[in-house]
Amino acid sequence: MLIDSHAHLLDERLRDNIPAIVADFAKNDVEMSVEIGADMDSSRGAVKLADSYKNIYAAVGLHPESAESFSEDDLKEIAKLGFGKLNISIEDSIATQIAVESLSSPQLMQYICLNICTMLEMSGEENRQIRQEILETAYHYTTANFEYGDVVSLMQKGPNTRGKCRNTFRAVNGEEHDIYELIVKSIAENPPLMKLAFEDVKERIYRLLADDSKKPSPQMLRESLAKLKELLYGREDIFKVLDWKEGSLYILDPLFLFYLRWGGAHQ
Repeated sequence: MLIDSHAHLLDERLRDNIPAIVADFAKNDVEMSVEIGADMDSSRGAVKLADSYKNIYAAVGLHPESAESFSEDDLKEIAKLGFGKLNISIEDSIATQIAVESLSSPQLMQYICLNICTMLEMSGEENRQIRQEILETAYHYTTANFEYGDVVSLMQKGPNTRGKCRNTFRAVNGEEHDIYELIVKSIAENPPLMKLAFEDVKERIYRLLADDSKKPSPQMLRESLAKLKELLYGREDIFKVLDWKEGSLYILDPLFLFYLRWGGAHQ
């Protein structure tokens, strides 16, 4: 028996003949077909088609050509559609978290959802529901395949001090951190954002510090952000994960930010 793993029966050239096409499956030794969703409309259509025919399965997602439509609402709906077809219970708040952490990246969302399914399989539970602990375990598991360890280490170390000691600042938990370690930690703070204005970075860092700790000056922070960009841009492409320009910090790689939040901020 054959499986058609990539069908577009809802294409305008085929949609009026779907009953006849499905009827011909058996004649052509086709056991099942997977209807591919390439944007929100076709993903919804794929799910409806799969509900109508027992030998048609739905694949929901967004094609790169639909990149402009990668909104949090779209990713949230895809999560609910996809897990629904797998008979996996997902609360609205969990779907929202997945969409937010995916940072508008369907690739990242695919990794996360695949690992959620893996965690559920490993749990062996009959009631397949995405609980908070399953979700966060899947987040951590997802970062295992991302190779940003050297990037994070370089950022935390900062430029060569040439034998000088950097000033450190006492965090709320009592630990001492220099300015570059604080910048890394601030990027990983909630909410996950791909663009941070200077004031946002400063406020995040100040929130990390104890009330009675000295604070890095705005000038020190600006200079450190500029040096950090220069340090990263002098290396291979994988290190070019951020940009500092016109008073804003841009995170250029959503997979890096996800890694920083769930795998690398505390190494």
